[in-house]
Amino acid sequence: MPKIYIASPIFEENQRKLIERYVKQLRLRKDTEVDVPMEHKIENAWEMSNNEWGRRVFEEDIRALDWCDTVIVFYYGLMSDSGTAWEQGYAYAKGKDVYVLWVGDDDRTSIMVVNGQHYIPGK
Repeated sequence: MPKIYIASPIFEENQRKLIERYVKQLRLRKDTEVDVPMEHKIENAWEMSNNEWGRRVFEEDIRALDWCDTVIVFYYGLMSDSGTAWEQGYAYAKGKDVYVLWVGDDDRTSIMVVNGQHYIPGK
């Protein structure tokens, strides 16, 4: 059963909505498991310092990246998101299948993103 991790910026409403629509479709498939970082819940998060909370988020994302066999990256162009780029690089270094979905309007790109993936449709 494929285990997919979704890597994407989640700072804007349109980014979160796109992920929600995409993940909903993936989850209709009964033969696929999907991990979405924006769904991760850090227990007692409001009681933690920002540094402690950040460490817990980082550790949870590492756990999920280690668990998956495929990473789908929502890419918004050259200045997309440093966290998403880090997730992509980590997954690529670990030998995961990495697929980049170019969803932004910015046609500029990073050579690191283009070369650290297996498939980039539409561009």
